Amino acid sequence: MKTYYDLYLYIQKELEKENMDKNIARIILEDLLSSSGADFYLFLKEKINEKIEGKALSYLARVLKKEPIQYILGYTYFYGNKIFVDNNVLIPRFDTENLVEIISKDFNNKNYNIADLGTGSGCIAISLKKLNSNFNFFASDIDRKIVEMAKKNAKANNVSIEFFVGNMLDPYIEKKIKLDIIVSNPPYIDYNDQEIDLNVKNHEPFKALFANNNGLEYYDEILRNAPKVFQNRGVIYFEIGYKQKKEVLDLVKKYYKKNSEVESYKDLSGLDRVIKIYLYDLEKNYENHC
Repeated sequence: MKTYYDLYLYIQKELEKENMDKNIARIILEDLLSSSGADFYLFLKEKINEKIEGKALSYLARVLKKEPIQYILGYTYFYGNKIFVDNNVLIPRFDTENLVEIISKDFNNKNYNIADLGTGSGCIAISLKKLNSNFNFFASDIDRKIVEMAKKNAKANNVSIEFFVGNMLDPYIEKKIKLDIIVSNPPYIDYNDQEIDLNVKNHEPFKALFANNNGLEYYDEILRNAPKVFQNRGVIYFEIGYKQKKEVLDLVKKYYKKNSEVESYKDLSGLDRVIKIYLYDLEKNYENHC
């Protein structure tokens, strides 16, 4: 009698042959069997269903062609929240959870206007809103299809977020919305970057990955326009590429040499990943750089 355990082992071996993550075998079967934890291992003992076997093997074939399993399944998990994804949005990364952790600790149970710029799937905004229901949360992206996906995720996670379609700070400037906090994990990869994984480059949305000006385009734009949405002070949180700390700090100095304080944070691999920028005395010191 063939069981799901036999199928599980087969998928693992096929993944091993291509030096791919064996955990994908479990992800595939957990989805198809609608089980996890101890229930998953109980299911593995059961006689296999041919339809499920066929679907599992079709998923495996796509994975072996380097298609991300998150796009195949149509969802992933971020900060414990189920987030729907398709190939219009960047797949949420584990490293980005660090950004959520830092902000939630800084502003636990505080009531502020906060905007997530370039929200993509909405994973950052949704996770922060669930951690702090007092946040008055906005989120935006330049593509309407992306915003619709983020709205779907907000509804699925039962959080209230106001969404806009538009580039970075443009919707907030246009609507004269005043913010206390800006958070953004923008496109930040240089077009000439040779280190980017080909699987990422070939499958994930180009416009969510790459930016002009050596990857600094959107950091520059947000920093330059921040005084238009802050009142006299505000805080910006950026996720950055691990080599971009100096360049982003140089931009802060360029626009806010005398009225800014900066902290940086490393990810679990010890790489620079988050920059926190506190801006103050904007009305007094802001000198026509917008």
